[in-house]
Amino acid sequence: MGEVQKSDNSPDSRSAHFIRNGPQSSVKCPECGSGKVYRNGHAQSDFGLRIQRYVCRACGRRFSDPDDLKKAKQVADNALPSNSDSHNLNCEGANSKSSQVCVLNEEAKNLTNETIEQISVSLREKPKESDTQLTVKADIDLVIADYKQYIQKEHEVGDLTLSKYVPRLKWLANEIGVNLFDPDDFKRKLAFHPKLNTKSNCNKNSICKAYTSFVKKYLHMEDVKIPHFEYRTPEYKLPLPDHMEMLYAALSFQMQVFCFVLMATAARPIEALRIEWKDIDFVRKTIAINHPAKHGRTRTIPMKGRFVKVIDMLEEWRKRQINIATCRSRTQRNLDRVFTYKDTDAAGLCFRRAREAATRRLGIPELEKITFYSNRHWRAVLERYLKGNSDAVANLLGENSDKYVQVYAPISERLYGSDKEYEPIEISEIDPDYSEKMDRYGKEGYNEYNYNRTTGRHYLRKEKNVY
Repeated sequence: MGEVQKSDNSPDSRSAHFIRNGPQSSVKCPECGSGKVYRNGHAQSDFGLRIQRYVCRACGRRFSDPDDLKKAKQVADNALPSNSDSHNLNCEGANSKSSQVCVLNEEAKNLTNETIEQISVSLREKPKESDTQLTVKADIDLVIADYKQYIQKEHEVGDLTLSKYVPRLKWLANEIGVNLFDPDDFKRKLAFHPKLNTKSNCNKNSICKAYTSFVKKYLHMEDVKIPHFEYRTPEYKLPLPDHMEMLYAALSFQMQVFCFVLMATAARPIEALRIEWKDIDFVRKTIAINHPAKHGRTRTIPMKGRFVKVIDMLEEWRKRQINIATCRSRTQRNLDRVFTYKDTDAAGLCFRRAREAATRRLGIPELEKITFYSNRHWRAVLERYLKGNSDAVANLLGENSDKYVQVYAPISERLYGSDKEYEPIEISEIDPDYSEKMDRYGKEGYNEYNYNRTTGRHYLRKEKNVY
């Protein structure tokens, strides 16, 4: 058995030094009662006492010597003022650095008749989560994983949108402590939790969208009303076309073609990555968006004017892809796809690195403000100027309504302007007084300049009088 070398200078150094760590027959495991207990280091109390630690080879539990714990408790009581509450160590004259007595793990809390508050664990050791808390967190993660699989199977939302919803739900459940099965708890935390009520209305709407999808699509609680926060999107700051072309000239050829396709088609980055070679008509010079995102519409965009060169660049890129796949014996991820980036995150990473290098080399800080979506906004503003109505912009962008394209009208007027000012009027064929409006505005001098067969809208305008 191991022998203890006691120090002559301190009577409290019973467990100061040990010769060998053998089994201790006098100490029993508080968990299983086994005598196969071995010394396993020591802990230092706040009053300078060394507390022997043990480990049970039968069940694996680690615990402290109960005699050392009692001795540490006595020393702590003697160090405190006599008129102080023995349960309150955070008082005048006590150790202000820490209100604890010793270092004690959670396993040793039942070794004596004293409570944890009396024989406390050091504040430096955070309390471990209970098995129930860990089980609840594991169950929530399983529920969210099942929600993800269900949404993917039912095709409720796109994979890109779902990749944003899942982390938000995990954040709500694990960080905020929201009970995902209780909408009232979500509303309460949304209103009063400091990490939620301080967020902007835009971020709150993003969180509400994720939770709405979970409640209505997964739990099928259709009658639940989730709050919606009003916010106004600031006006888009479009980069100069010269800056965009300077940046794209400094990119790799694939990224250069990708950015010019975004500029010509006004497609979202994920829509451009889904373009296949069969979607491109090299004879008619058109590009079809047959895999729209966010439940958008399919559309075919003709390449006209300055955008004709995009077709030539695509043809050159196709030849390079064939050479890579055949001559160099390198297979791409999907030979049917035009671009070989794995996803928008991979493409965005390549773009940001090249943009940073180009900005540093050219010395133009405005290049840092150019993103993939700058092409979409720039092309929408140009379409608004060329066609003069919001329906044309909605058709180009693949939007189901013109609700989100009204923002491009003031930008178009500010950037391009016009020598003539018009008073526009929109008349829908489903209006009860459709014929009466057409006759009245025609007599007042309004001329029809555009008609949308899809929505049944007539666009009329009249030149304004000189100011």
